[in-house]
Amino acid sequence: MQLLLIFTSITVFVLMLKIGTNRSPAQLISLWRHPERVAVSLLAVLVVVPAVFLVVIGLVPLPAEAAVALALLA
Repeated sequence: MQLLLIFTSITVFVLMLKIGTNRSPAQLISLWRHPERVAVSLLAVLVVVPAVFLVVIGLVPLPAEAAVALALLA
């Protein structure tokens, strides 16, 4: 299980690094010109998705393993 967690972390890191290095400087600068887009994205990732997870867990009776898997995805 620990090996799977390490592998997943490395995979996500490498994918994010690849996406970031494929951006042109103009695309990166556009983040500074449109901070509202960054704020909406962070709100969606850090607030909305976990809130949906909590609602699903509250409404649907799931085994503990499934709940943990959903928590990891959220």
